[in-house]
Amino acid sequence: MATRTDRWWSGKVLEMPTDECWELLDARMVGRLAWQEDNGPAIVPVNYVVGDGYVYFRTKPESRIGRNVLRGPISFQVDDVDDFNQAGWSVLVRGRAEEAPHDECPSGWDSPSTWPEQDRPLVVRIVPAEVTGRRLLSS
Repeated sequence: MATRTDRWWSGKVLEMPTDECWELLDARMVGRLAWQEDNGPAIVPVNYVVGDGYVYFRTKPESRIGRNVLRGPISFQVDDVDDFNQAGWSVLVRGRAEEAPHDECPSGWDSPSTWPEQDRPLVVRIVPAEVTGRRLLSS
C-alpha cells in the first residue's frame, strides 16, 4: 500500500516556459508579495493585475508594504494546488518594485481593485528580473 509520502514523490515536476507563467499570472487575482525587512522576510497576499510584462498592485504609501518594497529586491508568487490529486503549479517573479506612473498602467486601467476597504493610491509595479514556473503532475 502506498503512503501519502510515496504518492507525493511519484509525481513529475516540469519547468514551465515563461509565456505559460505569464498566462497563469494573468489568470489569478491574488498573489504573495515577499521582501526582506530588518528582522527577517515578510510575505503578504495582494490583489494584482498583469500588463505589458509587469505585475501591478495598489497599496497605501504609509503601509508596511509601501514603506518597504521600493527599497530592495522582492519576490512575487502565485500558485494553485490540488490536494486531492497532489498536483499543481507555482510561478515565481523575482525583481524590484517601483512606483508606476498612472499613464503607463495597462490599458483600461481600473484595477487592481483591492479586497480591503480604504483608498490605496500608490500603484506599484514589479519589474521582473526573472519569471519561472514549475508544474507538478500527479502520477
